Amino acid sequence: MKEMQQNEGIDSQVSVNYPRVSVVVHVFPLVFFFFVIVKDAWLSDDSYITFRVVDNFVHGYGLTWNTDERVQAFTNPLWMFCLSLVSFFTHEIYYSSLLLSLTLSFTAIVIFSFSLAKSPLVAGLGIMTLAASKSFVDFSTSGLENPLTYLLIVLFMLVFYSFQHNKHYVFWLALIAGLSTLNRMDTLLLFLPALIFVLYEMPEWKSVSSLLLGFLPFLCWEVFSLWYYGFLFPNTAYAKLDTGIDSGLLLHQGIGYFVSSSSFDPILFPIIYASVLSILQPRGSKSLPFIIGMGLYLLYML
Repeated sequence: MKEMQQNEGIDSQVSVNYPRVSVVVHVFPLVFFFFVIVKDAWLSDDSYITFRVVDNFVHGYGLTWNTDERVQAFTNPLWMFCLSLVSFFTHEIYYSSLLLSLTLSFTAIVIFSFSLAKSPLVAGLGIMTLAASKSFVDFSTSGLENPLTYLLIVLFMLVFYSFQHNKHYVFWLALIAGLSTLNRMDTLLLFLPALIFVLYEMPEWKSVSSLLLGFLPFLCWEVFSLWYYGFLFPNTAYAKLDTGIDSGLLLHQGIGYFVSSSSFDPILFPIIYASVLSILQPRGSKSLPFIIGMGLYLLYML
């Protein structure tokens, strides 16, 4: 009886201490990550392309680069609208952009830590790994649309893994993917395999209609873009994709880009490789659509 009481006391102590350990394992990496992205916060020169459009839009000159020309010089409509909303109230763009970026990036990491990671240890290791990735840290601010993309990717995965039984499951997945596409069109490649997988698992007309409804904001933007600018895609897409340069030379430069990226951020490709290995774990096959999505995006960049 005495031994049983002692064991109960130990179990009680463990149950009391475990939440404290869990909080420490979660909170310390989060605080460290926040410190790193604040320390390295910056704005890239490319961000000022969107900033100029935001300034014209807020002051009533339309979604333009030059006030008398309807040319879509930006590639991130959703991010542009978010910046416009914040800038309208703050009357400035520099600190507003940094604050918005920091908030979105940190929110994405918090959701990953508490809602996606399998354990506090996995969460802590994941956060510290991202904090060590120069690419991820640098583009957690920069003034570009990456922080919003981070958040939408995390939200998509959260719905994909945790809300399968929700009656609006397909709609929420499609809406998040559609908003990400509105934020930056080429990110659709990341979500496309998962959306196809869901439609394969749920081959119903309701699923197709939910998918179309979720992409409605993006489709509305495309209709507006065709009317306002005369084109479905940003001006930069036509400039970058129709260069007239031999495809072999472009492939060579693509390989060079990967080599340069691995030098700039040595843990970038090991992280991708580790994520590919994760599908070999028990029940890891459900992550296969995301692995395929990453592969498609890498091929697109190449």
